[in-house]
Amino acid sequence: MVSSVSSDKALVGLKQFRRRLTWCLALLFGFLLIILIDNDWCKSIQIGRMGPPALVYGLASSPEDGSAEAPAMAVAAAAISPESWPTGNNYSIIIPSYNRTDILEGLLTHFNKSSCPSLKNIYVNWSNTSAAIPNFLVDGRFSRYPVKITLPRIFSLEQRYILPEDLDTEAVFQLDDDLRLSCEDLEFGFKVFKQFPKQIAGFVARGHYLDAESNTWRYTSKLDGYSLILTGAAFLHRRWLENFFNPEIMPPGVLEFVKEHQNCEDIAMNFLVAHTTQRPSIFVGGKVNVVRVPGISDGADHYNLRDACLNKFAELYGYMPLENTKSYLKAVYARNSPMHTDQGLDIVENKN
Repeated sequence: MVSSVSSDKALVGLKQFRRRLTWCLALLFGFLLIILIDNDWCKSIQIGRMGPPALVYGLASSPEDGSAEAPAMAVAAAAISPESWPTGNNYSIIIPSYNRTDILEGLLTHFNKSSCPSLKNIYVNWSNTSAAIPNFLVDGRFSRYPVKITLPRIFSLEQRYILPEDLDTEAVFQLDDDLRLSCEDLEFGFKVFKQFPKQIAGFVARGHYLDAESNTWRYTSKLDGYSLILTGAAFLHRRWLENFFNPEIMPPGVLEFVKEHQNCEDIAMNFLVAHTTQRPSIFVGGKVNVVRVPGISDGADHYNLRDACLNKFAELYGYMPLENTKSYLKAVYARNSPMHTDQGLDIVENKN
């Protein structure tokens, strides 16, 4: 009997010890996690407690082999990275368009029938200098949001980042004319952007990897992760537009390469932001509808050219600033249950 009681006491003591040890280890791990996690990330968790749409965040995964720390020749980050990056409560949409008038009119009609509470202005960057401005841009039919026109001096893809002279919002949503997003998605994306105003926050992600056989960088849409946010559907702070053409900030040769090949202006912007902030961009989970029309990305050499851009820009920067991540600050919808995490693109065939 005495032996049985002693055994029971020993068993109880062992269980208590295990519980205390588990509690202590959990507490220690919690303190380490607080130390390791970036302060911006900690603050961002609060937004998920405000109710739907909630944000879900994951820790950063390790960068791919081949990345390195920024060299001393770096862009003058202090010039565009002050502690405070005000965002305001509104954003403007900038739509670059060349000659796809039916597509552009359809996009503006979409917004004219929608309600985006934080949207203030829509700018159309009309790049076809040899054609007259379409009547629908000037006849006042789109009255819900002011539609303004900017006229670049030349046709070149990087001109999409020209800052409108009368832009009065800190946040800019760059939108290709053949993409459609709901106001619900846009407002959610703006909410994400306001938490991370130094970074690109957008709805279409791509990746890169180091090809072991050729020892060169490759562009891909097939990796289980991302390192680039395409600026065809992305929020940017106006400071990036202000400094994209600044020769003291953009390394020599980058814009010249974009102009020569008429491609990769979005990769150039991702390099600039990643290099300056030393942080990945933000992939926002949402639904992007694509109006199927011929475009630059349909060309047979598109991916080869994107590969060339990655390697050329890495050469000009002196290293690869992009980081491939699987879940770093990825924002997704929590639409009731289960979570909406569809990253696919719905294709809308153009009937015109």
